[in-house]
Amino acid sequence: MSGFLSEAPEREMSEHTRERRDMRDQLLFLRKAAETERFHSVRTIQHETVGHHSFGVAWICFLLSPTMPRVNLILAALGHDIAEHEAGDLPAPTKRALNIRAMFHNYEMKLIHEAGLIFDWSLSEAEERILKLADAFDGFMSCIREREMGNKIVRNAAGNFQRYIHELKPQGVELIMADVMAQLWREAEAA
Repeated sequence: MSGFLSEAPEREMSEHTRERRDMRDQLLFLRKAAETERFHSVRTIQHETVGHHSFGVAWICFLLSPTMPRVNLILAALGHDIAEHEAGDLPAPTKRALNIRAMFHNYEMKLIHEAGLIFDWSLSEAEERILKLADAFDGFMSCIREREMGNKIVRNAAGNFQRYIHELKPQGVELIMADVMAQLWREAEAA
């Protein structure tokens, strides 16, 4: 039986095989990343994955951006936690306490590059801020949802996210989002 691949010259076949293997590895890396569970240190009712979180962060970046966000920002939102299935999800308070945030970030970037997921991660200072806020806002939204379902032990995590948001000194639309989320939290607590 003669097929397209069997007729390719040997050199093209080896290049095709290498590209195919690389694509396979990238797809598996991304699938594992999306399936990695979050909130491993807090008992939750709803299991949330990095895929759920990254989706939320990307959309919050869109909502916080004053204009149509650049592709770099959306890709950074989608990719900011994709190495956690290999590096682990080290809680932010731990990274801060051990003063290893930059070192851990560099290790995660190394894993991402080794997986062949290389793109221009450069963000402006304003985009970095939006990404940090979106990450914290999405974490807080997860806590709000947990609280709505009756989970009282997420209060600590919710407090951490609120503190991160407060430390970034939200302004304009950021402040509106912070106020709306604080109201949602109060409503969940009162229910």
